[in-house]
Amino acid sequence: MKQGLKGVEKRGLKLGGGLSSEQQKILDMLLVDCMTIKDIASYRNCSEQAVYKIVTKLKNKGVLSGGLIRGLKKTTTTPPTHHSINKGLFPVENEYFRWHGIQYDITIIQDSFFYQDTLKKGNQLSIDGNTIMLYKNKIQVYQDIDKSFCGETPEKAFSKALLYFNGLFPKIEDKLKLTIVKAGTQNIRVASGHCANVNNGIAKEVNKLEKYITIFGTDDNKAWFKFDRSFKLNEAEAIHPQRAMQDIQVVCSKHLNDWRDNNPPTNSQLNADIRGLIEVSKNILQSQLIRDIAPEPIEPLKNELRPRYIG
Repeated sequence: MKQGLKGVEKRGLKLGGGLSSEQQKILDMLLVDCMTIKDIASYRNCSEQAVYKIVTKLKNKGVLSGGLIRGLKKTTTTPPTHHSINKGLFPVENEYFRWHGIQYDITIIQDSFFYQDTLKKGNQLSIDGNTIMLYKNKIQVYQDIDKSFCGETPEKAFSKALLYFNGLFPKIEDKLKLTIVKAGTQNIRVASGHCANVNNGIAKEVNKLEKYITIFGTDDNKAWFKFDRSFKLNEAEAIHPQRAMQDIQVVCSKHLNDWRDNNPPTNSQLNADIRGLIEVSKNILQSQLIRDIAPEPIEPLKNELRPRYIG
């Protein structure tokens, strides 16, 4: 394997970034084989608690989102189909973008005695399949693992997610008797979310080789991009907690489209061209130096030799 792949990890081959073989196997079972925690525990002949410990480590490394972890508790053994995910909006062979695993951190503007009593009884509840984690001064909303928001572009897909959550927040307020939405405030923050380019060409080739590739950032060592088969889909997926939108736009919308539309030279081709230009530049420079240094000795020599050979 060539150098320069630091921060990338393939199934069965560690290239840096920090997943053990055991963690990689659990990750593959969750995302590639769509197995539940219970299924994995039974298959590995261990407790569900042991599986959850590994899943928590994967979350801390940025490979899994908190919403996905909580959603795994209720995932069925029958994974969502292509059509159930995109609601039949896109044919099986078409490329589109899918937002999922979205998490919101929300500071409570005004709570109530009802909310405080609810918090004493438990810190977790479910609304429309989404997990709501309760804290003293804030709540966290984890998107239902079975929900996806799909569109022709990352922006169009995310606009559908915003529309959905803007309808969910009033339900949360009504259920918990608190205020979290108020004009002019900035108390609602998207903490994380994954955006996948479904039916991505590179992902298809990677999955044919039965490889799972995760790319880790050099700045924070967090996983920020991966190629996988979540729900049996061929996906190139931006997964950084803070920069998923930016990453999917740059990698898929900019670079991949540029490769397809313009067929630019590869790095090795550019390297060869640059080396050729350097050699040409050296030759030109050497020729110029000869002309600059030796014009005077050459001219008298020509004058001296000319009579011998000219009529």
